[in-house]
Amino acid sequence: MKIIRVLMIMTALLVAAVCLVRCSDSGTDSDNQKDFEVREWGVLVGCAADSSYFLTSRPEVSRLVKLPVIYVHSRNKTPFTAKATFATGGPSDTYPPADMGQRTVEWRNVTFGNSSVINKPLSGHDYEPLEHIIPALNNVDADILEYNGWLSRFLFYEGAVQFRNRIAASYDLDSLTAHVTNQGNFTVYNVNLVVRMENTYGPLPQAYFAHWDQLDPQQTKDALLGEEPAFSYLADMKAQGFSQKEAESFAGLWEPTFYLANSTTELSNLIYRLPQSVYDSIITLSVTPAPDKLVRTLYVLIHSQELAPDTGVVGKLTDIWEWVQSQGGFVGRTITPETEGYTRTLYFNRDWSFIEERNDTTFLESTFRVFTRTRGNFTYDVVQIGDFIPMRITSISDSTLELMDECSDCYSHIFRRLPKWLSP
Repeated sequence: MKIIRVLMIMTALLVAAVCLVRCSDSGTDSDNQKDFEVREWGVLVGCAADSSYFLTSRPEVSRLVKLPVIYVHSRNKTPFTAKATFATGGPSDTYPPADMGQRTVEWRNVTFGNSSVINKPLSGHDYEPLEHIIPALNNVDADILEYNGWLSRFLFYEGAVQFRNRIAASYDLDSLTAHVTNQGNFTVYNVNLVVRMENTYGPLPQAYFAHWDQLDPQQTKDALLGEEPAFSYLADMKAQGFSQKEAESFAGLWEPTFYLANSTTELSNLIYRLPQSVYDSIITLSVTPAPDKLVRTLYVLIHSQELAPDTGVVGKLTDIWEWVQSQGGFVGRTITPETEGYTRTLYFNRDWSFIEERNDTTFLESTFRVFTRTRGNFTYDVVQIGDFIPMRITSISDSTLELMDECSDCYSHIFRRLPKWLSP
């Protein structure tokens, strides 16, 4: 039987690492680096049922990963100030401890150290995972930084943002083909689909891989699924202008998570790189004095556990729905996102949780249940969200959901099914 699954990124976790690169006395080094360069890499990690994402630099050990990293290279060793500003959400932690505002992280007057002792012991359970990867983070050609008595080769911060994925992917294991569609308005790069299946012949899951160099807005492309990754993140990072050691650090930390993950259960990943302009719109980075060159690279990663298919009403309902219009009321009024000035997105999740977003911001979090009602000889399905009045499910198709309020002079509502990132 043909197995088709659809992957799409909704909400989740963000990773960032910023690098200021050492230059030669002539103004550029052998790699044509400027006197003062800023290079930032990150990974935005999310899951299907979550509209929050986290900024981080370390690969996943658990479902949520945190803590982004900044590397600094400077020929003249001039003290600097670095500030990250979140467009949505905000920071939650830093290392070394920085000044945190509601949406900002700032290290003021960072200087350069000369001690060889750079991995200052961390304390507290929250920092323990970072200790495991400090050698990898420090193994780069970055300057030693000194900030408020802390010595390290990196700075990092953690934070949550809101992000709406517009890349959908599906695959067909019978023909070993994969398909991706860019429903957004900007080009994405280095799109990779990793399909992981339970392996009955060994301890690790079987994996298939597909790759696309880039995907333009509203473009759909196909590719064959192979048994070996067709893309190197080491080469991509170098092509973006990162040094060999910086690229090795990123690839060493993240390729296992991208391609293999840390679980023996079935898991599928979709990964792609955002253009720098989109990264800037999510989190801006300012450095004073201004760098000669700024390179920012942000990958998006989405993954989820496989869920058993449900072909009944609940299976059809558990998806992501975008509001189209509502009709009703005493005068039979028609309202739409345009007339009301806000969008609505409903998430019916398979763990019976429910989220409603308005204008891409969480409006309601609750649970839901589905049951039947009988009136006379007529039986119909209803859905109840939390303790609210149940709504009749008047129609569910592959593309449309219609709900009706169960009250006099109430509204009927039409929603459009959005492609979700993992669907049986």
